[in-house]
Amino acid sequence: MIVLARGLAMPDYMGFLLELCEPVGRTREAVEAGDLLRIDYHSPYLQLVCQDVERVVEEARKRKLRVYKGKKHVTITDGIYRARIIIISG
Repeated sequence: MIVLARGLAMPDYMGFLLELCEPVGRTREAVEAGDLLRIDYHSPYLQLVCQDVERVVEEARKRKLRVYKGKKHVTITDGIYRARIIIISG
């Protein structure tokens, strides 16, 4: 298990998300605060942004993870842990 902050973790097999993406939003705030968090961070999903979303989706499918594509984000899940990748149009 990869622990990012108090109450914020993901399984090892989803670690590729941290290699290919950066935390944003509330996830980033929790990681930066680290041990200073007074309570456990309980977001329904990790918020990430990636340079190459298609590469991340391809890697998730190789690992048999579920991938849901929307207009503004892509959600990758194993049924328990969820990561939401925000799509930045550019």
